[in-house]
Amino acid sequence: LLEEIIFSPLGDEVALDICRGNGLSYIICGYEHVGGLDLGFVMRVDTNFTVTAKVNIQVPANNRHTPALNVINSAWFDQPVGNIPPYFPPDPTGGYQITGFEAVGYNATDAKSGYALKLSDALTFQWCAKLDSPVTPGNPDWDMCSHGTYMWSSPKGYFVGGSEINQ
Repeated sequence: LLEEIIFSPLGDEVALDICRGNGLSYIICGYEHVGGLDLGFVMRVDTNFTVTAKVNIQVPANNRHTPALNVINSAWFDQPVGNIPPYFPPDPTGGYQITGFEAVGYNATDAKSGYALKLSDALTFQWCAKLDSPVTPGNPDWDMCSHGTYMWSSPKGYFVGGSEINQ
């Protein structure tokens, strides 16, 4: 259990998930308020909770909310037991998988889409998959990717969970 509270200088950052990082670190994802938008971020902190790296999911010019809801360490996988190999192999590229959503706004009928993206151990971009169901304008749209698994099956082969309303 972590008993550390980190306050952003302006109170504009919200952490939504944390996982162990590679090396002596933790990886935190969430969002920060920038110019009326909630921009997703991923940051690495050391064991003293000093921020050592931070990346934003999107730049403000795109005019979309992009909160990052979940982060997993791609290196965590089933370990071999004796002569039995792991059921799921590790992701050979390491890094972290982040899930969240992109939204024009937070009203039910505002356009939204889910995303799953992969960052390297150095928090550099590797790939992104956007998931969007076809919704007729004016109908509720709640496309989100809220969770990813540790199971790696192939490049871009993670299982991702979330929600959608398609009417």
